Amino acid sequence: MENLFEEKHPPPIKLVDSIIVLGLSTKSLRNIFIEGKLEGTPEVLAKLPPSSKDSKVFSQDQINMIFTDRIITLESNPLPPAFFSTTITSEKGYFTHIHCLITYEKINPSIIESSKERRIPKNLLEFVPRNTEEENNHTENDISYYIPVALCLLTNSNYIDLFRNILEKVYVHTWEMVQQENLLLGSTEFLRNCFFLLNDTIIPPNDINYTIKVGNQTIPLPLENKSRFSYNESCVAVLMDLIDIRNIIEFWESLLLSKHAFIHSGNEYLLFLILEAFKIILFPMTWTMNYVPVLSSHLTDYMQTPTPILIGFNSKQISKEEAVAKDPEATILDVDSNILYSQSEPLLCNCVKAKLSKKLQLAKAYYYVNRGRLNTFRMNTLEKNIKDPLFVNTARKLLEPIESDEREQIFVSLVRHSFLEVFIEGIGNFSKYLKYSEETKLFDFQEDDFIKDVSLCSNCKMQEFWKGFIDSVTFQQFLFYYGMFDECTLNKFRKIVKEYKKGTYEIYATSSCYPFNVSSSISPKFMYEYLKKEVEELPTENHKQKFIKNTEKALLEKIMKKLQRNNEYYDQAELSQVYDRRKMSLSMIRSNLLNSSEEAKEITNIYYGKYGIAMLARIPLCLSRSKFREISSQRCLNEQLTNECELNPTRWEPFALKLFYSLRRNKKNWQLSDLLEICKIINRLNTQNLPRHHATLILSLNFEQNEGSVRILIRGQGELSNLARVYIQSLSHDRNDRNPRASIDEDMLSPGGSREISRELSRELSGELSPVSPISGNPEFKRRHTRVIKYHIEVKS
Repeated sequence: MENLFEEKHPPPIKLVDSIIVLGLSTKSLRNIFIEGKLEGTPEVLAKLPPSSKDSKVFSQDQINMIFTDRIITLESNPLPPAFFSTTITSEKGYFTHIHCLITYEKINPSIIESSKERRIPKNLLEFVPRNTEEENNHTENDISYYIPVALCLLTNSNYIDLFRNILEKVYVHTWEMVQQENLLLGSTEFLRNCFFLLNDTIIPPNDINYTIKVGNQTIPLPLENKSRFSYNESCVAVLMDLIDIRNIIEFWESLLLSKHAFIHSGNEYLLFLILEAFKIILFPMTWTMNYVPVLSSHLTDYMQTPTPILIGFNSKQISKEEAVAKDPEATILDVDSNILYSQSEPLLCNCVKAKLSKKLQLAKAYYYVNRGRLNTFRMNTLEKNIKDPLFVNTARKLLEPIESDEREQIFVSLVRHSFLEVFIEGIGNFSKYLKYSEETKLFDFQEDDFIKDVSLCSNCKMQEFWKGFIDSVTFQQFLFYYGMFDECTLNKFRKIVKEYKKGTYEIYATSSCYPFNVSSSISPKFMYEYLKKEVEELPTENHKQKFIKNTEKALLEKIMKKLQRNNEYYDQAELSQVYDRRKMSLSMIRSNLLNSSEEAKEITNIYYGKYGIAMLARIPLCLSRSKFREISSQRCLNEQLTNECELNPTRWEPFALKLFYSLRRNKKNWQLSDLLEICKIINRLNTQNLPRHHATLILSLNFEQNEGSVRILIRGQGELSNLARVYIQSLSHDRNDRNPRASIDEDMLSPGGSREISRELSRELSGELSPVSPISGNPEFKRRHTRVIKYHIEVKS
């Protein structure tokens, strides 16, 4: 199987892998008040779904990547809400993205007392007197502080705008429920949204307009396409707004040549946005080397790694001089001052820079400047400098009266196209220079032939640039996927180049896609009754287990009793009364918090308190992962998908959605024969949109269970048949590796099947061109002899 795919990580299906709340526990806060301190070490308040016994909840090093000061300080006044994002790279080179919303909660001794994790039921210790009046007497005289709490989404996909939108909608909806109802209802809504995001949402297949509902707000997911740019992110517009074009081009060149590159700013979220924007405009190249979006001050030694690395650091914690001392050859971009520091001479030719700059200037002028302020002479001057009618006509759309979101999408597409065109003109025909060796069964990239064909102008340095680029890790990694099944940027780039040459390529295109809407059908009654049933089954082998069970049971009974007063909400998650209230947004919170008045300081707590999120989110920790998945809208989703398939039998999209939802279940519950039948339907309706990676996994599992069900496919047509042929042939080669006398059943392979493949060569190449090398590693690449497995797949019409 490893011959068929060389992706560093399987394509993710789950939208959100985990939801974590970080802050200070009530125990830590109690000790802080007792000892008279004003700071503490950040820790996990809640994590959903529950971690398995063998895995860590969330390590302190990972927490410190979010709270880079490694401490949480109690503030006398609240600070504005802030977004934060970072990326964690595992030892195997897998990327996990963390998107956070940090807000401030009001804390005093009374709130801490009511937020205890375990409250002793009265029937357990009836002899202990409880003076409720005494509890409430000191509330007014308590000294209050404000502490940051981070709501974090962990995911293997990196849709920046989407996750920022989800975080805001979840927080705002919870805040509104607390304001208009009570803390219990707000925390209940938070739990419902968590179960929905973790158990009922997916990353949809290509060309499907998939939307989810959080509260009363609908959130569209990014629309992906195989032959166009990936989803546009607004961070590209942020980059163009803050950084000069000249500095952008020079930093972009440093990344292409796999140099050490640092950026610094006083705003940590801005660091992430700028770095991600640079990664986006690298397309079709990808930055697969070491990547640290926000470097903590105690990890500055990472700057001295011998392998290429991309780092962002907080200028308030690490100075530019410290960074230069660690790596004098690094390219450093000061975001706040818009200054670029570099010791190396740029290799990109002035003619290419000028062409790129003119396009970016036109896009910026039409996007940022008001139409009334652009006279005809100025517009004509900008447009005459560009010999690209497609670009100019697309840029003119920015002058039309359109929605701001669409204007931003067009602008970002123009920026990305400007950089993409450098690659189309430079390496658009890269496969022409790959020479196949029958002896080694590998390709050699003919660098000399390529350099001879590079178009040059007078005093041009492009030959030096392309030489450096071909020898870079970036280009080696790009070629690594040539001929593989992966839905990688290389295959997407080849499709774009093909359309570009045919004249059918569009910089910005919109199309109507199949719609599919998902919302939560989990009622508070179902959720809490299920949790209560699981709590009843908790073990009671010792006093600690008995105490935990009794306290959880008592808390759930009290919650259910309170919520039953509103039967309509408790049974169906619908409020019986529609409130005429002012909608809240994070921008409103920000403006309120910046107000120094006493009224503005009365913040609505959602995490701490008697029924706060920190307390209620601990209840599901008693569940196993399999039990956690059962708190889901799966039954309603299955009915919805079944109806969609019956109503649209000629559309492939509902069957692809059904396949993805089936795959996101626990692998033990997969019905392999049903999954294979769905793949057959998609292959028949639209073979180009069959998800290759998932289909091959289904084929392999079916082959182990029923070999004949897969062998019968190889006589058919389409992508699924080709995958079956290649999979069976790869197994034949495995047998040949173990037994040289073993023969391949040639009758089972069609003439249009795959070519020869060697597992040993695949392993050697995979080790030689590791997608993400560890900090301490230093991968060696064979220059001028890029070796790629010849493994073409021909799809029959």
